Amino acid sequence: VVNPQAEYKVGDTLQYRITVVNESAQAISNVVVNDQLQNAAGPVTITDAGDGTVNGTVVTFAMLQPGESKTIGASYTTTMADAGKTLVNSVVARSTTLPDVPDATASTAGEKIENAYTLTIHYVYADTSKAADDHTSQLTSGTAYHVVSPKIDGYAADWGSLAGTMPAKDLTLTVTYAAQDNGGGPGGPDSRSTGGAGGGPADGTDDNAAAGTGGGGATSAANIAAGTSPDGQVTIDADGNPLIENISDEGNALADGDGSWSLFDLLATILTVLLALVLVIAALRRNRKDEQEKDEAEAKSGATYQESGESDEEQPQEVKRRRIIKLLGLIPAVVAVILLLVTQDFTQQMAFFDSWSIVFAIIFLVEVVIAVLARRKKTSGDDDGEEVLPETEAVQATAAA
Repeated sequence: VVNPQAEYKVGDTLQYRITVVNESAQAISNVVVNDQLQNAAGPVTITDAGDGTVNGTVVTFAMLQPGESKTIGASYTTTMADAGKTLVNSVVARSTTLPDVPDATASTAGEKIENAYTLTIHYVYADTSKAADDHTSQLTSGTAYHVVSPKIDGYAADWGSLAGTMPAKDLTLTVTYAAQDNGGGPGGPDSRSTGGAGGGPADGTDDNAAAGTGGGGATSAANIAAGTSPDGQVTIDADGNPLIENISDEGNALADGDGSWSLFDLLATILTVLLALVLVIAALRRNRKDEQEKDEAEAKSGATYQESGESDEEQPQEVKRRRIIKLLGLIPAVVAVILLLVTQDFTQQMAFFDSWSIVFAIIFLVEVVIAVLARRKKTSGDDDGEEVLPETEAVQATAAA
């Protein structure tokens, strides 16, 4: 064996080098070398025979002179059918011109192939009756798998797909289907998957498990690939238990997983963003107007200009504080937008409220509070005792003496 290993993985290629030597004192003609790989799912492939003639796994040399040697190269790529086996390469060499000479034989010590384990997924209804054909596949330890649950009209799977890494043991999982409510989300809370190690092969298929697996059955690649559940994917640990629940293949980790999005959350986000934009635009316009009026007043009279929006009782720091508060109004708006994108799946049906509605309501109220704080307080000089907004403040300038 070329570059021998303690254990070979499924898919590895074993390389063999065979040397035939004529140790007699006379020439030998018509030397036939037969290479047989025992316990393997298939034969070796002769990759190099020198001047020999190849016929399958048999190489024939026309003549070997005394002391002359010939080298043959062969290879074999392991498959899932070889998993758990020990392969032994045996070679027999004989000469048809010397029938009385015993055959020369040689064998390798044995090449161990890693074991394979069975992944079985049952598809059942809430009453444990069969919903679809089982999925089965043969996987080696450490192989990643991802199997999408079949789609069944009128029912929703508790897990849209199962993914994980195959442990060094058989693994049996269960996906449960519950009747949809009004054609919408999945059924009752008992719609849960169960998993555990154990079980043996069952009829099914390995269509979208890892490459290089075996199996067969009625659940085809077409209906598995088409079956996506609104409840999304779950990652399975080595003992068959879910690590993360309801992570949608096309959704997000914070969504409720009830197959709906909230109209209230959307409206609250829109109002929060609109109010933030009003505050920012007002702050920018006020700042630009103050600069323009300051320049005009100074150019006209050379007077010392008092910033617009300040009365005798109001200091410049108060004006700056209100403008900063207006700009801070962007923060709740940004948080609301990000939270909306993370928690809502707009491909699902609409609901008025969800578990995040209270959070969106609080964010909107924070935006309202910021808007109130950004308003100018009443002063004794305000007409009719009305509150004066920054947008209606007058420019004050004192003429030079």
